Amino acid sequence: MQGNTQKSLNNTGKCCVITIDDLEKCFVEPFTDPQSRQRRSELCAGFRMWLVEVRNCGLSLDVWVDGRFATYEAMPEYVGVACVIRSYQKEINEGRLSKFRSLVQKNSEWWLRKQYCCSVELNLISYDIIEKYGDWWFGGFDCYNNDGKRSGIFTISL
Repeated sequence: MQGNTQKSLNNTGKCCVITIDDLEKCFVEPFTDPQSRQRRSELCAGFRMWLVEVRNCGLSLDVWVDGRFATYEAMPEYVGVACVIRSYQKEINEGRLSKFRSLVQKNSEWWLRKQYCCSVELNLISYDIIEKYGDWWFGGFDCYNNDGKRSGIFTISL
C-alpha cells in the first residue's frame, strides 16, 4: 500500500539525514504563503520539544519524518514520525527503552498531537529487524511522488 501521494519535499529517493536545527530550512522555507509558513513553524516548534524529550530518554535512535508534513501540502495537521532503534537489545539491556515507551505510551495520540504537534508510530522497530526482514513495511512510511515513485523520507539521528 502506498503512502501519501503528495509530492515530497525530499525527491532524492533516499533518506535525507537532517538535524534538529534543519527543521525550518527543510519544512518551512520551501513555502512562501504566510499561513503555511506560520502553521509549519508551529509544527516545527512542537516537534522540536518532542525531540528534546526523546533525546532525554538516552536512546540511540533515528526519528523518521514522514506523512503530509514531509510533502508540499501547505497546511498539514501534524508531523508524522516513526522511531527506529539502532540496537534493540542494547537499549533493553541498558534500561532506556522503558523510559521512551513511558513517554510515548502514557499519552494518547490526541495528547501527543496537541502537546507536540506530532503523531508517533508506537510500534518501535529496530535496524536489526529491517535487516532481517527487509523494507516490507517501509511502503507505509515514506512519501511517494505523484508518479508513484518512492521519494524518500527525512531522518533525524538522536
